[in-house]
Amino acid sequence: MNKKIILSSLLISLAGLPARLLAADSGFGSMLNYAATNAGYDTKVGDNALEITLGRIAFTLFSFLGVIFTALVIYGGIRWMTARGNEEEVQKAKRIIRDSAIGLVITLGSYSIWITIENLLFAN
Repeated sequence: MNKKIILSSLLISLAGLPARLLAADSGFGSMLNYAATNAGYDTKVGDNALEITLGRIAFTLFSFLGVIFTALVIYGGIRWMTARGNEEEVQKAKRIIRDSAIGLVITLGSYSIWITIENLLFAN
């Protein structure tokens, strides 16, 4: 049962990778730039542009979440090692490791979705 959950979570998180690759070639962002240029708007992207700021915030958030989930896996492992055969403590440690691994997969999946959306909307 646990293997099925882990495998399906991994496959779901990896499902966003082809979408990211396809989004880069979709041309949607180029069409937006073309329309904006014809309407007389400047399409040059500066360091303070909205998409740059949103990308930095999202990358910082996902990086922070990745650090938290990695720390939780280490904490669960230490807790498991120091359980000294106490089955209740071992179960708590396993639960911490399992939940943090699921959280890490969800975070990677949401990062993949974010990159896909960003490429669709703001690609040049």
